[in-house]
Amino acid sequence: MQAQTKLKQWLKRHGFAAGVILAGVAAIAFGLAVPVPDDLPVPAQNSAALWRVEQAAIAYAFFYLLVLATTLGLKDRGFVEFGPGGVKAGDVAAAQKERQIALEKQAETLAALRDAVAMHAALSQAAVQQLQRELRELEQRLDKLNSEL
Repeated sequence: MQAQTKLKQWLKRHGFAAGVILAGVAAIAFGLAVPVPDDLPVPAQNSAALWRVEQAAIAYAFFYLLVLATTLGLKDRGFVEFGPGGVKAGDVAAAQKERQIALEKQAETLAALRDAVAMHAALSQAAVQQLQRELRELEQRLDKLNSEL
């Protein structure tokens, strides 16, 4: 059990750096292993060594992003913003909690609005009934006055 705890602590402290180093080693191995085509592309400038360096750089970028995404994923984080300012990582779990809290607040607000609308509807109905009674009374008075004339 102690060995697992030490391993977890080591990975927390040095895991990302180890992953980056492994990405570099894997990229170099990939760059050395990739076959050189007979017709080298223009960016390689007819140099097999430059071709291998380019392939290693592309592989390193891929492996680095893979290590970065994995490390962020293990910490409940992820790439949350892509834009002109670059790619930003954010706390995915916290963002989900914030959305859940916002949804709950919206549900509470909607329930309060429904109650307010129901109350206003009941008050409006009572006011209409009161006005109808008063109108009937006025009509009765008017009829009484008309009959007296």
